[in-house]
Parts: sequence; structure tokens; C-alpha cells
Amino acid sequence: MDQISKWVSGIAIASIALYYAVVHGLLPSIDDPAARRSAEKPPVETVALAAPRIEKPARADDDDASIPGRAVRLKAGVNGHFYLDASVNGAHIPFLVDTGASMVALSYESAERAGVRLRKSDFIHSANTANGVVEMAVVTLDTVRYKNILVRDVRAAVLPKGALGGANLLGNSFLARLQEYKVRDNTLIMIP
Repeated sequence: MDQISKWVSGIAIASIALYYAVVHGLLPSIDDPAARRSAEKPPVETVALAAPRIEKPARADDDDASIPGRAVRLKAGVNGHFYLDASVNGAHIPFLVDTGASMVALSYESAERAGVRLRKSDFIHSANTANGVVEMAVVTLDTVRYKNILVRDVRAAVLPKGALGGANLLGNSFLARLQEYKVRDNTLIMIP
């Protein structure tokens, strides 16, 4: 049994190494139409997905107008992470702020609450997770709002049912649209 585990682990490691080499163009090119077609697949998006469960997030305030330059401060939770409840397309969605995520990542269930309707055929991109590569859909959210910060047309990854364990990540497709964001004294400061 132990020998089988080692064999399976070896194959998995070799597969990951080959996948990495193919994705990053580290293998010599082959003039083969089938190889060219597989190389034209959508790129792999790196989305940090090993997020803890969301606990008591700060609430979005839908009555605030978007006020450029007015800083929004958010204290870190006891575990050092920043949690908030933002409004996505008008639906309140809990988030973990993840400055390492390339884009906002939504669970399938949260995307549905925000009015995003997907078909199986929409899941044509791939994401690297702690549990391996999963298919994802890339969408554009009409609005993401937290307090006086309103960002329109936000790119987001939607993961299949159960892939995020119900967690959502507020990544750089939102954060990079701010004038500035920084962490100081255990406080996330976001300036629209």
C-alpha cells in the first residue's frame, strides 16, 4: 500500500511539473496543430483560495455615496485577517481581503446571490488552489461597494460549487482600482 502511495505521489508531482512547464512555455515548441490548439486555451489565473471561514464581517453601508479620497479603515480580526461584508450587484457578500489574489473570487453560491447566472460551459478558465487546479468562470461584476467605496465593472473569478468552502476573496481586481490601500497598525486603510 505504501508503495502505491509513493507511485501515485510521484505521478502527481511529475504531472504538476509538466503542467507548469507547458503553461510557462518552458518546453520546446512543436509544430503540431493539436499542440497549437491546446496552447490557445485560456490562461491559468492564479487566485489564492485557501481562505479561512469568514467571521463577523464589517457591513457595507449602501447609503454612503462614493467619496473619492475619503479613507475607509478596517481593523484586522483576531487572526490578523481583514473581513468585510461588501455589496456586490446589490447583494451583501462576506469577504476576506486578500492582497495576494489577482482578482475577486466568489463562491458559486455567492455569485448566484449577486445575480450572476452561469452555465457549465462558462467554466473555461483554470485556477490553482491548495487542492489542485479547478475550473472557473471569469465574469464582470457591475458593482462592488464597501462603505463609501464603489467600484464598477470588477473582474471576478467564480469557482464551482464547494470549491471555496463558502468563502469569497476581495482581491486586486477591486483593490488595484483604489487610489491607495495599505496596512498600518493592524488596520487596512483603503482610499477610493
